[in-house]
Amino acid sequence: ELIDIPGNKDLTATEKSQRVKLFYEPFREQLHQAMMRRPDPILVTVHSFTPVYFGKPRALKIGILHDSDTRLADAMLDISNEERDKNIKRNAPYGPEDGVTHTLQEHAISRGHLNVMLEIRNDLIERHNIPLEMFSLVPPMIPPVSHSPQPSDEIKNEIIKIGYAGKIAPEWGVRELINIADITSERNLKVQVHIIGDKIHRNTPTYPSFHEDMRELLKTNKNVVWHGGLSRKETIQMMSGMDICWGYRSKLLEDNTLELSTKTLEYLSLGLPTIISRNSINENICGLEYPCLLYTSDA
Repeated sequence: ELIDIPGNKDLTATEKSQRVKLFYEPFREQLHQAMMRRPDPILVTVHSFTPVYFGKPRALKIGILHDSDTRLADAMLDISNEERDKNIKRNAPYGPEDGVTHTLQEHAISRGHLNVMLEIRNDLIERHNIPLEMFSLVPPMIPPVSHSPQPSDEIKNEIIKIGYAGKIAPEWGVRELINIADITSERNLKVQVHIIGDKIHRNTPTYPSFHEDMRELLKTNKNVVWHGGLSRKETIQMMSGMDICWGYRSKLLEDNTLELSTKTLEYLSLGLPTIISRNSINENICGLEYPCLLYTSDA
């Protein structure tokens, strides 16, 4: 822009190479490792831009940037359309033609992962916190319920129904849940596992036939009712008829995330006992003595 940065002037090829090794390559490797630790990562890069550029004020408040994969950007822009007083635009103030989507291309698009780049005008940021009024852009994660259900120890059904809704992936223990149902069936306990979801994780080096094995299991196991993909409303309605919900996540996932499971919040909002992994987040929400906390090494 209008300000010269002395440290960037007249760099030699050797000096440029040193910067790449010192700053770019460690970042690149750390990001790669972080993405590889998660079964289906979503990459969101966040940047800020100046409110004045070449002496002209910028009206833009937030830019939602993408490259060839527009899925996540499209979803965000659909939500932002409801906020008509907010100046939010696609691929602004920069776009892929400016070379700013390199990280998205290398770490997400090349592997089919959801991704987006956010540009926030930096006068809207105060001590690295987005102003509270901007949180209206985030849609509700938990649908409102028409009543406030109370947890019950009573089993609703003659056959104990255990429900799971979401992605069918190794780290969510769906195969282990079905194995549990098979074991209880052999002990003459009537258990039925209801699976909602049509996204089955691809094969991995650790699970080289996971996709095929899970599809066959979902179709043929006598203790499983596979409902396929349902709408959010249909899913909540179906899950409300369960006796127990499955919210387990593997130790690998729990050890590498600080995220609160939205599935757990949805299940608990229905007043249903929910089997979840024991960690500090779930303990704070449900209490140390919550009977459905499962040590991740137990499954």
